[in-house]
Amino acid sequence: MENENKQNAEEVHKEEAKEISSIEEAKEVVKSLREQNEQMKANLLRAEELEAVRMVSGKSAAGQSPPEAKEETPQEYKERIMAGG
Repeated sequence: MENENKQNAEEVHKEEAKEISSIEEAKEVVKSLREQNEQMKANLLRAEELEAVRMVSGKSAAGQSPPEAKEETPQEYKERIMAGG
């Protein structure tokens, strides 16, 4: 009887230890995720700043149209074909 009580007590102690270690592990994961989240926020702010600078400097693709394709004249076509291109 006394041996069974010791075994039960040991099992309860092991389960409590597992719960504590699980809680500690979860806390570490949460801490890591918060740090990563802060880093992502900083990266996003930096990207927004760079895009704003690009827009102000006129190097952004916004509002720009692609250059119009020049239509080849018959003479240019003949010369290109005769040159082997």
